[in-house]
Amino acid sequence: MRPTATKFLRLKDCREPQAPENLLTLNSLRIPFGLICSAFILAATIHLHLTKTATPLVREVLTSCYVDNIFLPAETKKQAEEKYSQTKKGNGTALKIKVEVRMTNEEKGQEAL
Repeated sequence: MRPTATKFLRLKDCREPQAPENLLTLNSLRIPFGLICSAFILAATIHLHLTKTATPLVREVLTSCYVDNIFLPAETKKQAEEKYSQTKKGNGTALKIKVEVRMTNEEKGQEAL
């Protein structure tokens, strides 16, 4: 028996009634992203990979992460730049996150990010 990440159920013949003998089970070893149900799968995958590394930044990301949205507060502009740089580089950790949107409430800080 092969391992399965996702199973899809489909009717063999859509003109026939729904019955166990008319169901076709499709197994997939890959996780499809973009499906409505995949937000949980994405969050679980991110959590699994991040828990393999125990750095202070990873712990902060884990506690401030909702699916693929991260909120990282910083007291200073320099601290914000360091956190952004560390999430992007990874420094040998499980991070290496491509941060798409960066925001700050400081005008000069937004330019730096």
